Amino acid sequence: MKNLKSGILACALLFGASSSMYAQQAEAAQTQEIKTNEVRAESVKVMDQDAKKQEVTMKELPASVVENIKTNYAEAKFVSAVKHLGADGEAKAYEVVLNQGGKEMTLKYDAKGMPAKK
Repeated sequence: MKNLKSGILACALLFGASSSMYAQQAEAAQTQEIKTNEVRAESVKVMDQDAKKQEVTMKELPASVVENIKTNYAEAKFVSAVKHLGADGEAKAYEVVLNQGGKEMTLKYDAKGMPAKK
């Protein structure tokens, strides 16, 4: 009977120790997941800072963009325009939305105001 009690006690201790180890491993995995999510969130913040947009008027667009629109889309009506800014605050690209015949179209231009290659 004494051996049976000792065996049961040993099993209980072993079970308790393995449960404790499992709980520690689960907590470590959860902590690592939280840290990973924090790094991802920080990366998203950095990307957002690098990819800023600024709404601009037709008058604020580069002359080459305005000329391209007047030449190739004379019948279209200006809807909106956005200037994409780099981390340095300089223009990296432009997007212009026009409405022609009831259909909206988005034109893309590079930093120099030249039509972007498709």
